[in-house]
Amino acid sequence: MKKKLLPIAFAVAVLSVLGGMNIVKKVSWKEPTDGVTWENKPEGLTAARVEEGSPADLNGIRKGDILVKINDIPVRTKIDVAKNLWIAWDTNWNLSYQILREGEAPLTPTFFPSEKGVSLLYFYLTLIGLTTLVMGIIIFFNSRRPLSMPYAIFFLLTISFYGIYIFSPTGQFNFLDNLFFWLDKIAFLAFPPLLLHFFLISPVRKRVLKTKPSINYILYLPSAVLLFFNAFFFLPLVRAINDRIMLRIHDILERMDLVLFALFSVIALIIIFRDIRNASNPILKKQLRWILYGLCFGII
Repeated sequence: MKKKLLPIAFAVAVLSVLGGMNIVKKVSWKEPTDGVTWENKPEGLTAARVEEGSPADLNGIRKGDILVKINDIPVRTKIDVAKNLWIAWDTNWNLSYQILREGEAPLTPTFFPSEKGVSLLYFYLTLIGLTTLVMGIIIFFNSRRPLSMPYAIFFLLTISFYGIYIFSPTGQFNFLDNLFFWLDKIAFLAFPPLLLHFFLISPVRKRVLKTKPSINYILYLPSAVLLFFNAFFFLPLVRAINDRIMLRIHDILERMDLVLFALFSVIALIIIFRDIRNASNPILKKQLRWILYGLCFGII
């Protein structure tokens, strides 16, 4: 291996170890749950989904119910619910919910939370992430010019894809959990511009980059701005803001992240489709089709 590739190999090794640690933490971590997906709505904290067979379901809570109090203490946000679930779990106390349902008297179901682990989908996504990383490593380190722009962008693209599918916080809120959260966030924000950048330079460098090379940097600006605001609202002074306001800001940023991801991905898919139509080489056309199908499947 060339000496100039050693730092890259070291970085990949570190990310691989951290990914393995995240997987172990995720598989072994259990958290308390009432089985309800709560959403903040103007009318209050509303049950958007109730898992069948969960404590909430077995005690009569339905989709559309509004949660007002837990153990006679008002709750306004999902954070309030999470705090009460953990307190009940740690102290072995039951939870008494006060539920409002249209046309009925207030309900007061009482139950103890169950524990929730990872779903089978997590293992499937983990396998995709690991496979992508292995493919990226093989292609990058066996290429003749690994540091040339197409190979470098492709490698970073596979690393970001790996980060999206492997890193995710467990809910422990310790140093490692925060690190997993930020690795996932950086990977998610880096993927859209890297994807678009790669297909602007491969298989043929697009004319727009020849006439306006500054686009190379502009592509990454939206992701950098979103990353800045995500980091800003995690500062201790800012986090002292009311929980409801912080949740609203968090939801807005999450939606903007998804809009950026969707927009850049659609543009990249359009570029690939045009490359397929313009390709004269049947082998290249077939390869681009497989890439198009794979990206559509992966993004969905």
